[in-house]
Parts: sequence; C-alpha cells; structure tokens
Amino acid sequence: MHSDGDEPGDRRTEPRRPAKGEVTLRATDGVRPWVAGRLVDLSRSGFRVQHGSAALRAGEEVEFAVAGLPGRTRVAGKTVESGFLILAKDEA
Repeated sequence: MHSDGDEPGDRRTEPRRPAKGEVTLRATDGVRPWVAGRLVDLSRSGFRVQHGSAALRAGEEVEFAVAGLPGRTRVAGKTVESGFLILAKDEA
C-alpha cells in the first residue's frame, strides 16, 4: 500500500497538504462538550487536528465544524492529534 504519511506505520494513502484553522469537535452522543482544535493537514477524504481531548476514541463518530461549516467524521487516530475520515451524508 502506498503511504504519503510522515509517521512509521502510517496507513494514509492520499497526498496531504498543510492546513491552518480552528476546528470544533464533539462526540455524536451529544453529552460530551465541544472540543476546540487546530487543523494540521488536509487530504481529499480527511484531515488531522491537534486537540486536547483524550476522550475522543479511534473509530468514534464525531460532529465537526470548520470555518462555520458542519460535518460528521470518524476518529482515525489514538492521541490528542487525531486523523478524521469525512463521512458522506448517507453515512451520517
């Protein structure tokens, strides 16, 4: 499998571009509060965010907002710098 990632064992298959901007994230359970984060990079199907919440778990679906635009995504990372796979509207 081809990988453009910058970490050992990285499974990303699409080119990534550096990105900047504020992101807010919240688990879809609606119980946990919104978490502020900073955009690190983007690809065609996802993005990576630095955030301060250890409560967001790999595989969990979350709501997000970037520049006021909402969406749903799935957590792909295990640390407070997580990757997110953007979900199509029919997956949400």
